[in-house]
Amino acid sequence: NPNTPGSFPNISVGADSVFDFDGSSQHINLGNPEELQITGAITLSLWFNSTTATGGFITKSDSGNYFQMPTNKVYELGILSNSLAWQISDGTTSNALVHSFSSYLDGNWHHLMVTWDGTTNAGSMKLFVDGSEVASHQATISAMQNKSNSVIISSQNYPYRYIGKMSNVAIWNSDQSSE
Repeated sequence: NPNTPGSFPNISVGADSVFDFDGSSQHINLGNPEELQITGAITLSLWFNSTTATGGFITKSDSGNYFQMPTNKVYELGILSNSLAWQISDGTTSNALVHSFSSYLDGNWHHLMVTWDGTTNAGSMKLFVDGSEVASHQATISAMQNKSNSVIISSQNYPYRYIGKMSNVAIWNSDQSSE
Protein backbone atom coordinates (compact mmCIF):
# COMPACT_ATOMS: atom_id res chain seq x y z
CA ASN A 1 0.00 0.00 0.00
CA PRO A 2 1.56 3.33 -1.03
CA ASN A 3 0.13 5.04 2.04
CA THR A 4 2.44 3.16 4.41
CA PRO A 5 6.04 4.21 5.00
CA GLY A 6 8.74 2.80 2.71
CA SER A 7 12.37 3.55 2.12
CA PHE A 8 15.03 4.87 -0.16
CA PRO A 9 18.42 3.41 0.71
CA ASN A 10 19.06 4.65 4.26
CA ILE A 11 16.33 7.32 4.03
CA SER A 12 12.83 6.92 5.48
CA VAL A 13 9.98 7.92 3.17
CA GLY A 14 6.75 8.89 4.89
CA ALA A 15 3.22 8.04 3.85
CA ASP A 16 2.78 11.47 2.28
CA SER A 17 5.65 10.88 -0.16
CA VAL A 18 3.74 10.16 -3.34
CA PHE A 19 5.48 11.66 -6.35
CA ASP A 20 3.12 12.83 -9.10
CA PHE A 21 5.01 13.03 -12.41
CA ASP A 22 3.25 15.00 -15.16
CA GLY A 23 5.36 14.01 -18.17
CA SER A 24 7.44 17.18 -18.17
CA SER A 25 11.13 16.91 -17.35
CA GLN A 26 10.33 16.10 -13.70
CA HIS A 27 12.69 13.49 -12.30
CA ILE A 28 14.55 12.64 -9.11
CA ASN A 29 18.33 12.41 -9.25
CA LEU A 30 19.69 10.15 -6.48
CA GLY A 31 23.29 10.77 -7.51
CA ASN A 32 25.86 7.97 -7.45
CA PRO A 33 26.55 7.24 -3.77
CA GLU A 34 28.54 4.15 -2.93
CA GLU A 35 25.35 2.35 -1.80
CA LEU A 36 23.94 2.62 -5.33
CA GLN A 37 27.09 1.38 -7.12
CA ILE A 38 25.65 -2.11 -7.32
CA THR A 39 27.30 -4.65 -9.63
CA GLY A 40 25.76 -7.89 -8.32
CA ALA A 41 22.40 -8.98 -6.96
CA ILE A 42 19.83 -6.17 -6.96
CA THR A 43 16.17 -5.49 -6.20
CA LEU A 44 14.12 -2.50 -7.33
CA SER A 45 10.73 -2.00 -5.71
CA LEU A 46 8.06 0.69 -5.99
CA TRP A 47 4.36 1.44 -6.01
CA PHE A 48 2.95 3.03 -9.18
CA ASN A 49 -0.35 4.33 -10.52
CA SER A 50 -0.46 5.17 -14.23
CA THR A 51 -2.38 4.77 -17.46
CA THR A 52 0.52 5.67 -19.80
CA ALA A 53 2.04 3.07 -22.17
CA THR A 54 5.61 4.44 -22.09
CA GLY A 55 7.71 5.85 -19.27
CA GLY A 56 10.77 5.18 -17.18
CA PHE A 57 10.66 4.15 -13.53
CA ILE A 58 14.36 3.87 -12.55
CA THR A 59 17.58 4.00 -14.56
CA LYS A 60 21.31 4.10 -14.04
CA SER A 61 22.47 4.97 -17.54
CA ASP A 62 24.09 7.74 -19.56
CA SER A 63 22.09 10.97 -19.24
CA GLY A 64 19.21 9.17 -17.53
CA ASN A 65 18.01 7.77 -20.86
CA TYR A 66 16.22 4.44 -21.17
CA PHE A 67 16.55 1.48 -23.53
CA GLN A 68 20.07 2.33 -24.70
CA MET A 69 22.98 0.26 -25.97
CA PRO A 70 24.68 -2.07 -23.43
CA THR A 71 27.70 0.22 -23.09
CA ASN A 72 25.47 3.07 -21.87
CA LYS A 73 23.53 1.40 -19.06
CA VAL A 74 23.96 -0.42 -15.80
CA TYR A 75 20.27 -1.16 -15.13
CA GLU A 76 16.90 0.24 -16.09
CA LEU A 77 13.25 -0.43 -15.43
CA GLY A 78 10.55 1.15 -17.55
CA ILE A 79 7.49 0.77 -19.73
CA LEU A 80 7.87 0.76 -23.50
CA SER A 81 4.81 0.30 -25.74
CA ASN A 82 2.72 -1.37 -23.00
CA SER A 83 5.52 -3.77 -22.02
CA LEU A 84 7.64 -3.63 -18.90
CA ALA A 85 11.38 -3.91 -19.55
CA TRP A 86 13.82 -4.82 -16.75
CA GLN A 87 17.37 -4.62 -18.15
CA ILE A 88 20.86 -5.14 -16.75
CA SER A 89 24.19 -4.74 -18.54
CA ASP A 90 27.84 -5.65 -18.09
CA GLY A 91 28.90 -3.01 -20.63
CA THR A 92 29.02 -5.43 -23.54
CA THR A 93 25.83 -7.45 -23.21
CA SER A 94 22.36 -6.45 -22.02
CA ASN A 95 19.92 -8.91 -20.52
CA ALA A 96 16.24 -8.01 -20.61
CA LEU A 97 13.12 -9.41 -19.04
CA VAL A 98 10.21 -8.02 -21.08
CA HIS A 99 6.59 -8.65 -20.09
CA SER A 100 3.21 -7.39 -21.29
CA PHE A 101 2.14 -4.70 -18.85
CA SER A 102 -1.01 -3.05 -20.25
CA SER A 103 -3.35 -4.70 -17.72
CA TYR A 104 -1.52 -2.87 -14.89
CA LEU A 105 -1.84 0.56 -16.54
CA ASP A 106 -5.37 0.96 -15.22
CA GLY A 107 -5.14 4.01 -12.95
CA ASN A 108 -4.94 1.87 -9.79
CA TRP A 109 -2.04 1.41 -7.39
CA HIS A 110 0.17 -1.64 -8.06
CA HIS A 111 3.32 -2.86 -6.34
CA LEU A 112 6.20 -3.62 -8.71
CA MET A 113 9.38 -5.46 -7.76
CA VAL A 114 12.16 -6.73 -10.03
CA THR A 115 15.17 -8.75 -8.93
CA TRP A 116 18.37 -10.23 -10.24
CA ASP A 117 20.10 -12.74 -8.00
CA GLY A 118 23.54 -11.99 -9.44
CA THR A 119 23.85 -15.34 -11.22
CA THR A 120 23.32 -16.88 -14.65
CA ASN A 121 20.96 -19.51 -13.23
CA ALA A 122 17.56 -20.19 -14.81
CA GLY A 123 15.07 -17.60 -13.58
CA SER A 124 17.80 -15.33 -12.19
CA MET A 125 15.85 -12.19 -13.24
CA LYS A 126 12.31 -11.95 -11.85
CA LEU A 127 9.31 -9.64 -12.09
CA PHE A 128 6.65 -9.44 -9.38
CA VAL A 129 3.43 -7.43 -9.59
CA ASP A 130 1.15 -7.09 -6.58
CA GLY A 131 3.10 -9.79 -4.73
CA SER A 132 2.97 -12.47 -7.46
CA GLU A 133 5.82 -13.55 -9.70
CA VAL A 134 4.59 -12.92 -13.25
CA ALA A 135 7.77 -13.46 -15.31
CA SER A 136 11.37 -14.63 -15.09
CA HIS A 137 14.39 -14.73 -17.39
CA GLN A 138 17.85 -16.31 -17.31
CA ALA A 139 20.62 -13.72 -17.23
CA THR A 140 23.77 -14.41 -19.23
CA ILE A 141 25.99 -11.89 -17.43
CA SER A 142 27.64 -12.46 -14.07
CA ALA A 143 28.11 -8.80 -13.02
CA MET A 144 26.74 -5.39 -13.98
CA GLN A 145 29.21 -2.74 -15.06
CA ASN A 146 30.07 -0.03 -12.53
CA LYS A 147 29.55 3.35 -14.18
CA SER A 148 29.58 6.71 -12.46
CA ASN A 149 26.11 7.63 -13.74
CA SER A 150 23.47 8.90 -11.35
CA VAL A 151 20.44 6.82 -10.51
CA ILE A 152 17.37 8.60 -11.91
CA ILE A 153 13.71 8.09 -11.00
CA SER A 154 11.53 8.92 -14.03
CA SER A 155 13.49 10.63 -16.81
CA GLN A 156 14.47 14.13 -17.80
CA ASN A 157 14.42 13.06 -21.45
CA TYR A 158 11.51 12.68 -23.86
CA PRO A 159 9.96 10.18 -24.71
CA TYR A 160 10.66 8.25 -21.47
CA ARG A 161 9.25 10.76 -19.00
CA TYR A 162 6.96 8.99 -16.58
CA ILE A 163 3.34 10.15 -16.30
CA GLY A 164 1.62 9.00 -13.14
CA LYS A 165 2.18 8.54 -9.44
CA MET A 166 5.02 6.67 -7.80
CA SER A 167 5.76 5.97 -4.15
CA ASN A 168 7.98 3.98 -1.80
CA VAL A 169 10.86 3.49 -4.22
CA ALA A 170 13.54 1.19 -2.80
CA ILE A 171 16.80 -0.19 -4.18
CA TRP A 172 18.64 -3.07 -2.47
CA ASN A 173 22.01 -4.62 -3.22
CA SER A 174 20.49 -8.08 -2.73
CA ASP A 175 17.76 -10.30 -4.12
CA GLN A 176 14.71 -9.63 -1.95
CA SER A 177 12.42 -12.11 -3.73
CA SER A 178 12.66 -14.69 -0.95
CA GLU A 179 12.44 -12.16 1.90
